[in-house]
Amino acid sequence: MAGKFIGEKQMRQIIDTVYTLEKLDDIGKLVKLLIIPRQISQKS
Repeated sequence: MAGKFIGEKQMRQIIDTVYTLEKLDDIGKLVKLLIIPRQISQKS
């Protein structure tokens, strides 16, 4: 479902970041990954 809005690379980065969340020093890094790229989000 998310593949409609974000690319494979971004999905992998989100999954990897969530799995290592306890090691994350700044939650802002995860938040930045959750942003849908503008060029894809405007195609709908």
